[in-house]
Amino acid sequence: VERHGDLRARPLEPAEREQYEARWTAAQERFVDSPGDAVAEADRLLAELAGARGFPDGGQYEEQLAALS
Repeated sequence: VERHGDLRARPLEPAEREQYEARWTAAQERFVDSPGDAVAEADRLLAELAGARGFPDGGQYEEQLAALS
């Protein structure tokens, strides 16, 4: 909020939420066999979800790290 001003989170529609949950579950299941791909997919998914909810997507790694800190 300090960096971006007044953020308004947009709630997800139930169908959108189910799609994100399914993709998250698939990324977790893939982790054992292909951890690098699973982590990359999880990163893309979180950025996409942030954008869908109305938050900055943290396109740069440093931005993501700062936001999580």
